[in-house]
Amino acid sequence: MPGCSTYSQALSVCLSVTKREKITRVQRFPRIRNENTVDKELPIHLWLLSLINRFMVSPVIEMLRCVFKKRERGLRPILLLVFLSYGVYLFILPERHILYLYMLRSFEGFTGEDFAYFNVVIKLAGATA
Repeated sequence: MPGCSTYSQALSVCLSVTKREKITRVQRFPRIRNENTVDKELPIHLWLLSLINRFMVSPVIEMLRCVFKKRERGLRPILLLVFLSYGVYLFILPERHILYLYMLRSFEGFTGEDFAYFNVVIKLAGATA
């Protein structure tokens, strides 16, 4: 989203839109630059640490703060349930690859095309059940 520096800010903007609230952008870590000073170059190890902090650590911390903050009308448990369902799905996803290898060895003449048909049937059965 334009104007969002982290994923958590993007998520909070989306949630505020769904709740039909007024969108306000709050920048937690303002960068103050003085026009008269020249930025000094950082040593490589500090530069790498700042990159890791900015692009890996900070977004995760902000995302967790955004997800676990208190919300009105029981929205937090619903969010946690959605994240839990995606987590379970991602945990079970490699099972499909193992199933393909099992079926490839168990059934003679089994191909990738057969596995694609099998997946379609399973998804249709899951959608109708």
